[in-house]
Amino acid sequence: MAIITMLVGLGVLLAFTVLGCVLEVFLARRESIWPGLVLPILAGLYAVVMVLSYTVAPDTPWNQVLGGVLAVFLVSGIPAFLLLMVFFICRSGRRRKKQLEKMNVQMRRNTMRIPTKSELEKLRKEFPKGCRIVLDEMDDVQAPKPGSQGTCQGVDDAGNILVNWDGGGSLNVVYGTDICHRVASEEEIRQSLDWFGKRWHRGTRCPRCGACKEAGNRLLAQSHRADITVCEACGMLEGLEDAGLLERLPLAEWWIVKKGLGGSFPR
Repeated sequence: MAIITMLVGLGVLLAFTVLGCVLEVFLARRESIWPGLVLPILAGLYAVVMVLSYTVAPDTPWNQVLGGVLAVFLVSGIPAFLLLMVFFICRSGRRRKKQLEKMNVQMRRNTMRIPTKSELEKLRKEFPKGCRIVLDEMDDVQAPKPGSQGTCQGVDDAGNILVNWDGGGSLNVVYGTDICHRVASEEEIRQSLDWFGKRWHRGTRCPRCGACKEAGNRLLAQSHRADITVCEACGMLEGLEDAGLLERLPLAEWWIVKKGLGGSFPR
């Protein structure tokens, strides 16, 4: 009966170990290392509890007690050992994958072609300093997500577009490798207006019409089109547009958008 009980216990332990290893593969491949350490730590605590709960008769020789403790620790510690092996194998594979990705990116960038003088002039006209840029594709493991926006800081002599990304970072859009475009659609412009609204701080000009603030027409109206403050006259016009009494002014026709939607135009 004791043998059957032991075999059943070992079978249950083996089943939980197999399921734990499968789950550990998923957890160990996460970006953070902590999810992958949860199961090995729990398994290690289980082994410690089993050792502490090991009991023997008072007159048992010390060598038998030590042997029993070691046997309990080794058997109950098998899951923790296997889970740690899975953890380190998965993490080392993840590190190798990242290193290979970085090497591939570096190789592609080392083999990129240099733009001609005419191509460089065209790039600088298309992406002047201060214009707003939308990322389409960037071959870098630390790249912002596609659709992220930033402010152009210029184009260097290698044709790379220098960008300060709204989400942080300043990875260049590499010529011949990465792809981006200037804000164009209504939604892209609205996103840029939202971003700029946080930095506008009620300047001297209305971002919608470009009129200077003055008595009776202060920059106190919250636009209905984006999270940005406009002059009181534009606020009234937007209300009339919403009521269907006026044709809605496209965001592309806003004064701030025509000026480039950057940080270098007058306030």
